[in-house]
Amino acid sequence: MTDPKKVLLALRWLIDEMERRYKIFARVGVRNIVGFNARPVKKKEMEAVEPAERKTANKSTAGG
Repeated sequence: MTDPKKVLLALRWLIDEMERRYKIFARVGVRNIVGFNARPVKKKEMEAVEPAERKTANKSTAGG
């Protein structure tokens, strides 16, 4: 990526995504991705996280 405007937008998106993930970690009571993946998943938690993950996947593949 060489366009400075696109770099700033990409960095802003990255920061927003990391903050979103940290909020999810805090909500389920873990400190990192290892703890998140190792925890037992409750059905209610899975329903809350799945739509956000699908939305993120759609953005990353569509935006390139």
